[in-house]
This record gives sequence, structure tokens and C-alpha cells, in this order.
Amino acid sequence: MRRIVSIDGTWLLKGKYDDTLLVASVQDEDFHQYHLAWAVVDVESIASWSWFLTKLLEVVVDEEDLVIISDRHSGIIAIVADVYKNAHHEFLDENDSLDQWTRAYSPRSRYQNASIASTTNFTPTIESILRERYNFGRGYQVYELGRLQFDVRSATNSDIGDLESKRCTFREFEIDKIPCSHEIAASYFCDVNFYSLCSEYYSVMIWSLAYSETIYHVLNQNEWPVDDMLVLPPVIKRIRGRKKQNRFSSVREFGRR
Repeated sequence: MRRIVSIDGTWLLKGKYDDTLLVASVQDEDFHQYHLAWAVVDVESIASWSWFLTKLLEVVVDEEDLVIISDRHSGIIAIVADVYKNAHHEFLDENDSLDQWTRAYSPRSRYQNASIASTTNFTPTIESILRERYNFGRGYQVYELGRLQFDVRSATNSDIGDLESKRCTFREFEIDKIPCSHEIAASYFCDVNFYSLCSEYYSVMIWSLAYSETIYHVLNQNEWPVDDMLVLPPVIKRIRGRKKQNRFSSVREFGRR
């Protein structure tokens, strides 16, 4: 799996005690969600997140190339650095994603008449993204700056890319490990197969390895390993008035319920 772990908590559990669900998840090579761990706690707090992350540490090793993503909940901020001392912790301020592919430009005849391979060794989602970016690259003006370095310009912006180091001004190439539409246009300009610029992480072979081990069903309840301890129900604190039905909106998030 990609070494980016997303952690979050939600209070939208229906029941007598209004418990909170804590979840840690990752993405596989085809951007499917893969849940690593989850737990039901009474409330999001430093104590609950400390317990959850300490358990998570037993299966997700603390290393420098690990990134943990969360919102700015005070309980998470206070404890992540204490449990995961080597990993990087990044925050999300909003839930909306930036759509970078809403513009269309006039086609360039030589580029438009080209075709990309009908089958590849990459996952279906990556294949779809590459085809979409390939189409957006039509009409881009490519200027050669040096060996495998190009200035690729559209109607509204320009991007300087280096196909050898796999870097570009927008940093999509560097972060996602797949070429953006500018680098695809540059690769066509210098007759380089842009599929060779993609990380092997997104290959079907690596994708299959993520699920190569047997995934067993949950055992019957009478076979669950249970610690010899007494767990008491949480203290219920009923808030006066009508119960809240909708969550608070994130920064710059409008129109969603």
C-alpha cells in the first residue's frame, strides 16, 4: 500500500451511547480505500487517540517515509508527534478536491492524430487518468530548453518539466509519480513513451501483490480473543435541545450536507 495513512473520527454512530468511530485507512495502487484499523470509543480525545495510535504502531512501523494525514483535531495534533516520532504529519483544511482538468484547448493536428496504447500494464484508474491527461495535452506548445527539459505552455499557464529527473513546476509529477498533461505533451514532442515515466508502484503486478496474501473472514464471536477485563458502559451526557443532525462544514466548503 502507499505509505500515506489517513486517520479520522466520526460521531455519526446511531445508538444509545452516541459513540465515536476512529478509522485508519490507506489507498492501494488503484486508489481503492483499504482500512487498516478501526475502533469505537466514547469520544475523540487525547486519551482515545493515544490508545488508537499506539495500537496502530504495532502494525504500521514508524519510519521517515511514512505520512499521516488528519484534520486539525486537537486530540490528534497533540498525540501523533508523540507516538509517531519519525513520520510526517500533514493536515487537511477542506474536503473539496481541486479539479485540474476542466479546461480544453484547440487540438494540434500531429498530436491529435496520434493514438495511445489500447492495453497497458497499469491499473485501470491510472490508465484512465493517463488517457484523460493525454487528451488535455492537445494544443499545448512545447519548447525544448535542454536535454529532456521542456517549457510546456497552454492558453493560461506554463509548466517547466524535466523528464529525466521526473519533476515539474506544478510538482504533480514529483508527488503522484505519474506525468501530468504537460509532461505527456513533452514526452510526445521528444518521442518518449510516457508510460515509461510512471512509477512501477501503479503496475498491475504490484497491485496484485497487495492482495496476494489470504484475507480471512472475521471469526465467529465466540472465537474472538478477548482480554480478561471489565468494560463498563460510558457515562451518558445528554445535551439539552434538539440533537444535531449535520456535521460542521470544513474551511471553504459550501453547499454540502
